[in-house]
This record gives sequence, C-alpha cells and structure tokens, in this order.
Amino acid sequence: MAVQVEAQLRAVLDDVESAYARGALPAEIMPMWYDLSDVVVVGEGDTCASRGFPAVLSQAEHKSALIGNRPQVSFKIDSPIVVAHGLAVAMIDCAAVPDYPEAGRMRMRLLTAWCLRPDGWRIVREMYSEGSL
Repeated sequence: MAVQVEAQLRAVLDDVESAYARGALPAEIMPMWYDLSDVVVVGEGDTCASRGFPAVLSQAEHKSALIGNRPQVSFKIDSPIVVAHGLAVAMIDCAAVPDYPEAGRMRMRLLTAWCLRPDGWRIVREMYSEGSL
C-alpha cells in the first residue's frame, strides 16, 4: 500500500513541478496539491499558522515572488508513512532554482499530512523550514 501511495503522491508533485515550469500562478498551483477547505501551513519564523486558502495563497504568492515566474522546482519524497486508508504523512525535500540569475537556489524541507479526497491526494497540514533533508 505504501508504494502505491508514494506513486500517487509523486504524480501530484510531478503535476505541480510541471505547473511551475510552464509559469502557472500560485492560484492555479495551490489547488493541485492543497485541500483548500482544510489546509493549515506553518513555517520557520512564522508568528502563527496560515489557515485556509486565502492565507496559504498569500504565503505562496510571497514565496513565488522570490523565485520568479518560471522557476525550476523539484520535489523528492522521503518514504511516506500510510497512517490509515486515505491518510499519509510524508517528508518532502523541495528545491527551487529561480528564473533570474541574481537570486540563489531555495531549499525547503516539508513535513506534510495528506488526505485522499475525491479529486486525489491533497495536503491538509504542512510544516516547513529552510534547508534540505
């Protein structure tokens, strides 16, 4: 089951990578991998969690401004754990190479909780920090 879930999560992340590569905006990308009705994201240095789509979208737009319109974004999943049917936890290593030379490569490590929804696997909780796994 874990191998099948990992492949399904990988497919979601592949779609997100492709969306970044074609220059999609955060408002298009976020619904591809976040549960907009139930998402909570907290990151290193945040004074509080971002709850719900408007708050998470605002955070994504800020980060997107740092990496430009067509960054090279890649994700590596580190052995997700299937907690129950339709619920998985995964650590993800994210690398982003901005589309302009003066900016440096961005590395983030994410701890994510995914739920299987009618439209596929979506992140419902995320905690991130700078750096790599």
